Amino acid sequence: GNSFNVGPIEITSIDASSHFPGAVNYLISFQKTKIFIGWDIRNPPAENILNILTSDSHLAFLEANTMEDSETGHCSARAILSWAFKAQLRNIVLVHYSGFEDGSVLTWRKCQDMISSLAPQMKKEDGYKIIFGKQGDIFRFENGLWTF
Repeated sequence: GNSFNVGPIEITSIDASSHFPGAVNYLISFQKTKIFIGWDIRNPPAENILNILTSDSHLAFLEANTMEDSETGHCSARAILSWAFKAQLRNIVLVHYSGFEDGSVLTWRKCQDMISSLAPQMKKEDGYKIIFGKQGDIFRFENGLWTF
């Protein structure tokens, strides 16, 4: 919950020690744009984090180590998207997927094709943008909208 500034950019740290001691997520704010960096997520973030993020983060990078819940406790794509729906996050990039805990590695296309079944409540026509991130992706914020 500590905030600091780097020039005009405000960075707020968010405890993620449920992943491992010292793990931190970040909320980056610049003018009216906010980006949530949620790499170290073992379980969906605590409810008190919803107060920080609800309707506020314009773009969220969220760790989704597996597609479905696994014994390792890493946050699954299904669980993190359910949490993101509660937090009213609409622009979501799922990162850190390895496939190792799912038993096989899925291609980026296969992961992308599974989004509608992982989060059926988050429809594109309702303003949700969800992708599995990949190298070379570019994210732009113009006229109050994210494009990616």
